[in-house]
Amino acid sequence: MEMFVPETTRQAVWFMVGSFFAAAMGTLRLVSFANHGGVLVLAMGVAFLGLAAVGIAGSVIRLRNNR
Repeated sequence: MEMFVPETTRQAVWFMVGSFFAAAMGTLRLVSFANHGGVLVLAMGVAFLGLAAVGIAGSVIRLRNNR
């Protein structure tokens, strides 16, 4: 998990912003899967949501350690 923790607080804030964007993209992909189907769309949705979860967790670790 240490490799996903940003080095600075500024990076952690932007990492969190990007993670929320990835969560939105993952949600849109899952809605698209529900409407149209497709295994690739499902896999992309799960990948985006996983990336978002790891990004938010890493950012929270850095922000809690620095403040």
